[in-house]
Amino acid sequence: MEKINSVGKLRLKTVICSFRELPDIKEIDFCKELYSLTENADLDESVFKIALQEVNKNKPYDTTRANDDPVNKIRSWIDCLRFFKTHLTEQIIERIGDVSVCFEYCLNSRWVDAVIVCNNKIIVLEFKSGESTDKATLLGYINQINSYYNRIRHCVKGVANDIAKGCLSVEKYLVFTNDAVIDKVEEMDNCIITSKTFEGVLASATNPCTRERLEYLLDSTSYIDPTITGTFSSLLTEGVVNYVEANSQNIEACKDIINRVPKKATRELRVILVKGGPGTGKTGTAFTLLRDYINAGYTQIQYVTGNNNLEKYFSSIVDETAKKNKIHEDLNGIAGSVIERINRLYNPKNYCDVFLHRKPNVNPVTVQQSILLVDEAQRLWNSLNIAVRSRFIANKWADEYEKDEQDYIYANDLSETYLLLFGAIQGMINQPVDKQDNKCIIFFLGNGQEINNGEENGEEDVLRAIGAISHVAKENGISLKVYTPEQQDEERLRQFHVATEIIPELMLINNKRNDEGDPQLNIINSILEGDTALSGQQNLYRIIDDFQDIEKSFYHAEDDDYSIGLLVNSYDTWGYGRDSKYSFIDVKNGKKYSFSGIGQNLYDFFHERGCNRLKEFATQFDSQGLELDNTVVIWGNTLLWRNNEWTVNDEKVNGKCRMGSIWSHCKKVNNLIGKKSLDYNEVKKQFVINAYRVLLTRARQSTYLYVQDEETRNHLKALLENCQ
Repeated sequence: MEKINSVGKLRLKTVICSFRELPDIKEIDFCKELYSLTENADLDESVFKIALQEVNKNKPYDTTRANDDPVNKIRSWIDCLRFFKTHLTEQIIERIGDVSVCFEYCLNSRWVDAVIVCNNKIIVLEFKSGESTDKATLLGYINQINSYYNRIRHCVKGVANDIAKGCLSVEKYLVFTNDAVIDKVEEMDNCIITSKTFEGVLASATNPCTRERLEYLLDSTSYIDPTITGTFSSLLTEGVVNYVEANSQNIEACKDIINRVPKKATRELRVILVKGGPGTGKTGTAFTLLRDYINAGYTQIQYVTGNNNLEKYFSSIVDETAKKNKIHEDLNGIAGSVIERINRLYNPKNYCDVFLHRKPNVNPVTVQQSILLVDEAQRLWNSLNIAVRSRFIANKWADEYEKDEQDYIYANDLSETYLLLFGAIQGMINQPVDKQDNKCIIFFLGNGQEINNGEENGEEDVLRAIGAISHVAKENGISLKVYTPEQQDEERLRQFHVATEIIPELMLINNKRNDEGDPQLNIINSILEGDTALSGQQNLYRIIDDFQDIEKSFYHAEDDDYSIGLLVNSYDTWGYGRDSKYSFIDVKNGKKYSFSGIGQNLYDFFHERGCNRLKEFATQFDSQGLELDNTVVIWGNTLLWRNNEWTVNDEKVNGKCRMGSIWSHCKKVNNLIGKKSLDYNEVKKQFVINAYRVLLTRARQSTYLYVQDEETRNHLKALLENCQ
């Protein structure tokens, strides 16, 4: 038995021994080593004696004691050691005797009970006595082991690297040492085991590893936060996206296209379409490209987004990081100017002044950057939404453009995508003759995530704009080429005579946000497509019948290093924007719950973990592009399951129309073009379904569903429980 406490540059705190040593370790020595490690103090032997007596008499744990009570702490260690010894047969010791077990492994200020480290497998164990087995307590325990498991898999450098290389796996188990709870807990979750199944865990252990490999796998010197927030923060402060050394075919494919040298002396506009569902890594890919090119000394690159909330959030991180670190404004070479909102790169009024009103001395807006990384590109507005856009003038809302300008914007299909591409071409035209610089625009598309007016056909709008801009490029001697992962795009662009190359690596397939819960997004797609049965297994989604269970399970969330937050579909709320509210009366406990929307304060909610207070909620607009470790999705009464299909309830709530903004948008668009272009019923269902696609894919660990409507809850519960 050996205590390791940060040797040299290594950050590794644990007590380590082999299975062969375990049977001969004395309980007093075991507890002394663990106490010295975790408390940095000597164990009072009188405390040990009290704990030992309580264990020997099978005295129940004192649940009124504080979590750091030394007697309960010692009792849990004695239970753990005895449990191991009980299951160590001669055959097991002969097979895995040289495999190491690390007790009280320190992981970012948290202490993991035990970690079995093999050469190609890590087994994470959390021990519980089973004194309390109510649902809320079990949910809290499950979240705890899931948190450890995900942090080791994603945040420990060696583990993350080797999982990415395919040479390491990680398993997790919540171990109950009390046989009396066997019938109470085993069906709750497949990670829960008791004495009758623990031998199977030991049997799954494989070959031992060297001390060097153990230290490599458990070294947490560089703690990685793999969330979008953590990724961006590390990009600012460290100049890196993460420490994982896995090669990404997607990133390499993008770099290859960007770096290609033209075959002839001509200017080229390259358009890359990177596609993927929620959580597949589109924003992470954009940040990685941003980092790599800036670190290589290339400054003509910019990250832009059609998600205004996301742009504000990242800008807040830039400002707050600069303040906290007291570093120069450029943040190690990454200036705040590399994060931009897309509507600052085009100007419809300017376009109308140049080509409709023919105003002299007015030049078209130009895009100067050579590489644009356009995130959330499916959210770029179409020409109709731009044409009918309003602004607040003289204490009332009024159309931003005159009637002739509205007609011109619509007639010429001046979408955000078209205006952006047009500005890029203008930037190339205005370059000096001796500077034959190419431009590359990368659109990161999440089809099925369009959630706002003007985004009804996000991906189709991008393709149509590319086709339209091809004529402008040709007239100005600019070669346009599109790179896409899908054959259907090549067929669509062929009618515009646009050169297209199919590169499958540009399609992001795996759900990196939750690579085990729903890796191919099959579950979420089946649910929202209205399937009445799901195949396979899932451990991501769980129905909560009593909201009090959430309160009890996560009562300590404010003090923990994981995140949990409330998410609500905006169509379920009373009012919109900063004054957004949501409340309901729980059917089970009769208690009224009221929450406030986060308004503009995304920084506090996501970055500073204000979400953990469970007092405010984020909507699909606040959370798109971002993520939390755990989410509680409050499923209200807008999307209901009726007659074996999804039905949208657009009835008024407290006198306010749930779908007022959608109805108004459809009316304004149809009035503009003189016919029924947008069908209100189709648009409202699309936006509501897509809103849930966003809300249900924000969690890295678990998504808890509190469903108000009984018929809807029963439908979802039957679907999900059949897959557990």
